[in-house]
Amino acid sequence: MTACAETFGVHRHTVRTRLARISEVTGVDLPDPVTCAELLPVIVTRTGGE
Repeated sequence: MTACAETFGVHRHTVRTRLARISEVTGVDLPDPVTCAELLPVIVTRTGGE
């Protein structure tokens, strides 16, 4: 979370809070490693790998 926070210029607790809110709204368990592994190819495809 620290690297993510530094990238976006926010505090790491802000990242944690926002991820929790995204999980709550979407019903997606973002902290789950399996979920992350399933989402990664989609994210890479949609962002062009950036």
